[in-house]
Amino acid sequence: MKTVDILKKNVFLEHVAILQYLIHMFLIKDEKLRGEIEEIAKEEMKHMHMFASRAVYLGSQVDIKSVEDDIKDCDDIVNLIKEDIKAEEEAIEIYSAQIDLTKDDITKKMLELIIEDEKKHKKIFEYISEELEKDRQENITESPVKETVAFMNYLLRERYIKIVEIVKDFINDRDTSRKDFNLYKAIESMKLMGKIGETMAEKGIPVCFKYIKEKLGRTDISNMDDIMAVLNKFAKKERFMEAYEKDMEKGKGFTIGDLTSQE
Repeated sequence: MKTVDILKKNVFLEHVAILQYLIHMFLIKDEKLRGEIEEIAKEEMKHMHMFASRAVYLGSQVDIKSVEDDIKDCDDIVNLIKEDIKAEEEAIEIYSAQIDLTKDDITKKMLELIIEDEKKHKKIFEYISEELEKDRQENITESPVKETVAFMNYLLRERYIKIVEIVKDFINDRDTSRKDFNLYKAIESMKLMGKIGETMAEKGIPVCFKYIKEKLGRTDISNMDDIMAVLNKFAKKERFMEAYEKDMEKGKGFTIGDLTSQE
């Protein structure tokens, strides 16, 4: 395999891991355990960025597509964490083999460093698995009606798809000013996705994309004011970001500072 092919394959693998770990994080009530998985997901984001940046530097475009069909979900969280352990084991095996397949010294070093991270992640997931096994009922969310599950999963998936579009632009754009802007957009969208996921965990709503339907029906959540307030606030910010982007295209000299000062 060419080095760029290895790098692009790894971008895909890291992307799947990121989404899968976030989905599994939103299925656990225990904040400490959720925090452990969130930190792993953040490190996988760094890995994805490292692989993608190297591929772009070597002259390739990196195509980022949504991967919700490739993740493990809609199962008991204990079983899903075991899938995460397997994912880390497979990543270690794949990346170790790739070291001998590339002649690019920087990619080799990158793989060596990331393998060490994946070994650490495997141990953390093993710890999380043990903790969840101790008390399944306390740490695992219960399922409300399907209409509610569909509604919240729809919100979560739509935000994820938006993030994918932004990250693709961020990775492939060589314009520094636009990269800063796209990074800001991605971070804001990730914050909203996180808020939706946290709300789902708090209200016992499982993340399971198969429940999404064309007609979502009525939700039985007694108080949706918190999440709707966040959605409305973000909608205003997103409209401002769209206007800002149009002005950027016209060559106006706004800065990220101008953007972040807006509420």
